[in-house]
Amino acid sequence: MKRNFVCPYCFEESSVSSIQFRCRNLRCLAEPDEAKGKYYGIAAPMEQCVFTGAGKTADRADCPKCGEKTNLRLCPSCHNTLPSTITSDREKIIALIGTRDSGKSIFVTVLIHEFLKHIAPSINASLNFLTSDDKEQYNKRFSDFVYKRRTRIPQTTSTFALSGVIGANRPILTKLKKDYKKLFTTKTEEFTLVFFDAAGEDFDKEEVMHSVSKYIAHSDGIIFLIDPFSNKAVRGGLPDDVVQGASTIEVDSVSSPKEVIERVANIVRLHSTIKGKIKIPVAAAFSKLDAFETLLDNGAALRRPSPHLAEGEFIKQDGLTVDQEIRGLLAAWGEQDFLKSLELNYENAHLFAFSALGNNPRPDGSIDEPLPVRIEDALLWMLNELSLL
Repeated sequence: MKRNFVCPYCFEESSVSSIQFRCRNLRCLAEPDEAKGKYYGIAAPMEQCVFTGAGKTADRADCPKCGEKTNLRLCPSCHNTLPSTITSDREKIIALIGTRDSGKSIFVTVLIHEFLKHIAPSINASLNFLTSDDKEQYNKRFSDFVYKRRTRIPQTTSTFALSGVIGANRPILTKLKKDYKKLFTTKTEEFTLVFFDAAGEDFDKEEVMHSVSKYIAHSDGIIFLIDPFSNKAVRGGLPDDVVQGASTIEVDSVSSPKEVIERVANIVRLHSTIKGKIKIPVAAAFSKLDAFETLLDNGAALRRPSPHLAEGEFIKQDGLTVDQEIRGLLAAWGEQDFLKSLELNYENAHLFAFSALGNNPRPDGSIDEPLPVRIEDALLWMLNELSLL
């Protein structure tokens, strides 16, 4: 049992003994919830009463007003509902980091959709949203745009610009259940996966990154999304219409991949005792594979379908082949400084490439139904490194 925990919503660290409870009895008198209102940047909503439990290991408590038992545990800082895994080692925060136009929101949208429908069943698991609020947030901010309206997702608003109102970019929490064979029995384990889509400009300057530093520092793994069209050699090797369809920004208007990964390393070290290389697994994934696929050799592994789902596990040989292919591309593109920085800052880093949509959006922003390519690779590698597969 942990003594302290990190809230997956506001990323504040608190003691287990400070966990609060919310009464479930709808007949119990409601009252303004100031903490929840502050988190979402709204007027305090009327909610059932909140109170502190009696013991440091308690998972339920009696309401002091009506006497009914409740197991609805809350973060004492933001009053969001805590997952059942909060006091165990089965909560995994996956930090999603990238500069503007690297496709983070599209990646989150399609990855969760594919995980729910195809990826989880293939690895003998199930994935569900932790709460109805998580499902509502996912649909409202992500899925409805891509799968209903068939259009681009609006640019994520900077947390820094919102003066620290994290709730505007509320993390999406999911619950992963998986069967594990233990000798002659099968045991079902449950894990909480936390996805947080910060705005691209939050990573353009180190002082701005401090606004989202808590979630980075407490992450169990990091996925860097990298826009290959921030590289001039990539742009120069492709037709103008392909470049214009794949990129909406000027090549020198955003931070380079090297700058971002070094800023992140500085943030992690600032909030920890780490002096040397950072040990948590890091996946550096290049987006928009469909747009730069013509730059690949005909026999490249990246031109072939991902084999991991068919095998029900992460295939290490394919992962190594893809990693080496991308390292070769980066060398040809003059990105040796990025590779060296990745090597010097992170002990366990792996390279990937994917396409979330499968083709470029049209000039008016409309899209076809997503046909993702290798979108599962980075997360499956991450889960494998965290011993969840």
